[in-house]
Amino acid sequence: MCLAIPAGTDIHRVIRAYNLSLFLMYYDEVIDKPTYQLTFFQQADRPYYNAVHALSDKSEMTILEIENFFQARNISPSFYLDPQSPRALQKILMERGYQLLKSEEESWYHYDLLFQGNKLEEKKYLKRPESNVRIVEVDLINEDEITDFVHVDQLCNELPDSVTECLTYNIKNKVLSAVQNHYFIAYVDEKPVATSALGIVGDRAFLSEGATLPEFRRQGLYSSLIKKCLLFAKERKCREAFINCDFEANSNKTAKEMNFIFLFKRDFYRA
Repeated sequence: MCLAIPAGTDIHRVIRAYNLSLFLMYYDEVIDKPTYQLTFFQQADRPYYNAVHALSDKSEMTILEIENFFQARNISPSFYLDPQSPRALQKILMERGYQLLKSEEESWYHYDLLFQGNKLEEKKYLKRPESNVRIVEVDLINEDEITDFVHVDQLCNELPDSVTECLTYNIKNKVLSAVQNHYFIAYVDEKPVATSALGIVGDRAFLSEGATLPEFRRQGLYSSLIKKCLLFAKERKCREAFINCDFEANSNKTAKEMNFIFLFKRDFYRA
């Protein structure tokens, strides 16, 4: 499940921090316990929103506690397992009737913002004239830019209206003192065509909400957005960045081409 995790990287701290960034966009609840983290989103259109993360305890008591949390909300319990989870958990879950859900598997990648060899500032990714491309950070008091961001995200990621309504509201209103979220849009001829979000928690940055309209793909727009996010994070003294991708998504290729290093895979088990 794991290739090369940088020395000193605590996977569970990384995952917990990432979910705080997602809380500012989606989750209704993020509950931190000493041995796990729970996330819940009432309007979820995919299973991964409602799951236990960063699980480091395989005891019967803990598993029952997690299952009761989701059953109380009329949702099937789901578990994300990662390389730091107890190895016995996979067998325990399967014996309890859980199934591996391939569609929700994630690949996680790491980018060292302090490594000069990446030469990020020098990289050029656009494969179309720069003169008609504009990449901007969303102004959170600009209704049009928020609408543009959510619209592209919805079209590309097939988000239902119920989810985008929550996303729009949360972008405008949710605040956490320990987390800063920033949202970016690429415009071509003033048409919004690609998006990315950047969450900053301490000195770590998390990329999400990657989306490009189909007719504008393979033009370097998403890569240019990632570059913008990474430089933005670097300016704010972040030392590393993370991105996770659906296991078979095209964004895996983009991450590798941009010198992100594969860290680990998370498996998803659902009752």
